[in-house]
Amino acid sequence: MFNPSRLLIKKTTAFLFTLCVPCMGTEVDSATDNIAQMVSDHTRFATHFYQAATPATPSNIVFSPYSISTCMTMVFLGARDTTADEIQTTLYLNLERDQIPSTTLALMQQLEGKSKDATGYQLKLANAVWVDQHTYILSDYSHTLESAFRAKIDRINFLQASDATETINRWVSDQTSNKITDLLHPGDIDENTRLVLTNAVYFQGSFTSPFDEKKTKQAPFYPTPDTSSTVRMMQQTGSFSYLENDLFQMAGLPFKSKNGSKISLVILLPRSTDNLPQIENDLSDSFEEWINAMKGERLLLQVPKFTVKKRLDLNNILQMMGMKIPFTTQANFSGIDGKLDLYLSKVVHEALFALDEAGVVAAAATAASIGVTSVGPTPAPTPFVADHPFLYFIVDGVSSEILFMGKFQEPKDVL
Repeated sequence: MFNPSRLLIKKTTAFLFTLCVPCMGTEVDSATDNIAQMVSDHTRFATHFYQAATPATPSNIVFSPYSISTCMTMVFLGARDTTADEIQTTLYLNLERDQIPSTTLALMQQLEGKSKDATGYQLKLANAVWVDQHTYILSDYSHTLESAFRAKIDRINFLQASDATETINRWVSDQTSNKITDLLHPGDIDENTRLVLTNAVYFQGSFTSPFDEKKTKQAPFYPTPDTSSTVRMMQQTGSFSYLENDLFQMAGLPFKSKNGSKISLVILLPRSTDNLPQIENDLSDSFEEWINAMKGERLLLQVPKFTVKKRLDLNNILQMMGMKIPFTTQANFSGIDGKLDLYLSKVVHEALFALDEAGVVAAAATAASIGVTSVGPTPAPTPFVADHPFLYFIVDGVSSEILFMGKFQEPKDVL
């Protein structure tokens, strides 16, 4: 039942990144280790989240693990006691609490630094906090959001819920180049809302080796061995990062960059649809190993052209993963307002992924609500034909950070 005195903290996030830090002594080594640990934590969360979310989404799925992790990390920093423990466990956060803000900032700076120097991809990251005109939050919490997440804090009148929703959605839309336009729906905020935290991320990358549009043809795609649909199949022959074993083939398509960035679209293609469950089970423990084992190979690539947009209610998924108390009146978010009167009421995520001949456009958004309780020539290229369900990722090749993740299974479930 909705509590009329509920404090709602809305937070939108969107998208994903990479990282790499130079070695410049003990202090920098420590920062490097912390970032590496955060990347490892993000990877474990990404793969476990995928496993938890997939049964509820039998068709295509797409999400930004970085976006969700960032959103829930901001919530975590306001949590205490068992509430904090459950969020920390669910997110696989292994850093000490006092290391998380500085590491988050360092990661953001590394990602933004690469983006500014890159020529083949664009990465935008922005944070904002929208606070009700008459609401007080602890200065320590607001300072952390401002300094570690570089969030600007604005006052807003939630008594005018429709106007407030429009204002926040406009901000998210602007930051994601109009890809996420209505993250907050009517009823997501109202006159009882007190705080909305927003983080927007937008990515656009151009392939180092783009597909030729003239070679894109209609071709069959098999969601199951017994059914087929028609897709627009892109194709090209060239040298790409590659790994294969008895279960799958994996190919990496790099995005253009002149500054050493190695962000790639990675496609993990099962040998058959029967192999997909085993691959999904192995993801958490083996994904980074697979990425690091990829080598150059001449491939004949055939990949569908598609655009997918998905909205996920994360309440059940996060609770399945172990985040139970934060959604109850026993929650402790006293790090936000100094009181024992808040609980996590709703978490929603929306993501868009568009793959075409030139490259990828991707954006994502997460909303978390807290309420008051009270190359050389070869004889023949290796065929890589993605004509049945496959997994895809945007990954930083230096750190193995998963920026975006999805499964393409049903051609009929696309924009």
